[in-house]
Amino acid sequence: EEAKAGSTLGEGVVVGGSDGPAMAGVVGLEDGRTGNKEDGPRLMKMDAGLAGDGGVALKDVREATPAEGVARTGNAGGVKGAGGVPIAASGKGPGEEFGIRLPEIPTEQVDPLESFAQRAPEVRSELLEKMGGSRETEAAVGRALGWLARHQGDDGRWSSRGFDASCGSCDDAATVDADVAMTGMALLCYLGAGHTHMGEGPYREVVSKGIEWLLSRQDGRGDMRGRETMYGQTVATVALCEALSMTKDERLKEPARRAADFVVGVAAAPRRAGEQVRPEDTSVIGWLVMTVESARRAGIPVPPEVYLNAGRWLERVASREEPGGYAYKAGERATAAMTAEAMFVQQILGRRREDPMMRRSAEYLLRQPPAWREGAPTHSWYYATLALFEQQGESWKTWNASMREELLRGQRRDGGAAGSWDPQDEWSRLGGRIYQTAVCTLCLEVYYRYAPSESKAEGGEGGG
Repeated sequence: EEAKAGSTLGEGVVVGGSDGPAMAGVVGLEDGRTGNKEDGPRLMKMDAGLAGDGGVALKDVREATPAEGVARTGNAGGVKGAGGVPIAASGKGPGEEFGIRLPEIPTEQVDPLESFAQRAPEVRSELLEKMGGSRETEAAVGRALGWLARHQGDDGRWSSRGFDASCGSCDDAATVDADVAMTGMALLCYLGAGHTHMGEGPYREVVSKGIEWLLSRQDGRGDMRGRETMYGQTVATVALCEALSMTKDERLKEPARRAADFVVGVAAAPRRAGEQVRPEDTSVIGWLVMTVESARRAGIPVPPEVYLNAGRWLERVASREEPGGYAYKAGERATAAMTAEAMFVQQILGRRREDPMMRRSAEYLLRQPPAWREGAPTHSWYYATLALFEQQGESWKTWNASMREELLRGQRRDGGAAGSWDPQDEWSRLGGRIYQTAVCTLCLEVYYRYAPSESKAEGGEGGG
């Protein structure tokens, strides 16, 4: 039978309409036909470690020192997947399958604290409606992932300025060079929907190429920025840590550790030009703390001082005039954007939904519900969505109803831009169409991207 565009979980859609058994639970394939649904679960057991011939082979690209984390290596015998199932070697040489350039497999076992099991297809489909999503939100995620895949560069990056080179029908390029940040953001969208460089699925090669490009940027210190900013470093580090957590791929452990160590080192050092990542304003707190938390969940040791310092900063910028609100800097007026970011960070730091401060922050955010129009602050929506999802209860239900409707309404359905979102405010115009599409996609993946505390997920009241 024919599958509709943007088919959702469990419909067994095959990429590109090709013949063959369907893969159950693949998010948002844009076209294709359904196959045998009974074959789906067998093919989509994400923890079974299955892969194509040759597995995640390693690419002979250039000589590199081990310190760079991209040393050449071969693995003719195949690579073990997450579930320990050996992948038979094909007749192809290392790297010919997916071209991913990863370090040699170390002997030390990876032991992530978080595996993001809720992103697996069979779990995700159960969570979707329970947590506030729908077939329509999954179809929108699918269209977005398809658009992002079509606008990935041949070298694996998502270019902030040059993403439209092969398409030519999309506009809204970024006004800054931020390829590291955009590649990290796009990878988080695929990882959030359960797509990795080791699991079976339509976007395996897309994710592989993106990770390869990030690793090709990393120097011996863990720095991936080049001439870009610490924002890109933090986003890319979160992507590497989440890929490590989801796959337990031993070869990602050292690059992820170096990347996180570099962020922490810069945060602790005296500020220098281009390295404003220390908590000197609230806007940098979110990605800094998320970087450290992602590393911790991936089993990478992190200094507790980062959390302590973040908490102290938030105490300084908490508004006295508007309880629950947070400001950019101490003494300034609270804003929704800073309150959303601060509320999410407070939750990472251990604040619970019953905390009066969390309830007041939720009330503050609900005074400005999402509305898709000129100036729509999607960066603020992103953090508010994460924070209110963790808060659950009536606050989440109220926010989600507006967010879901507005993002579905704002997604493009026409021409080459179909599946993306138009930039609306200062920050999304700065980052361009790739950034805007990634932020909106991550909002619509919230239902399964991170699991809220069990007590909250049971439907108790939360800040409403």
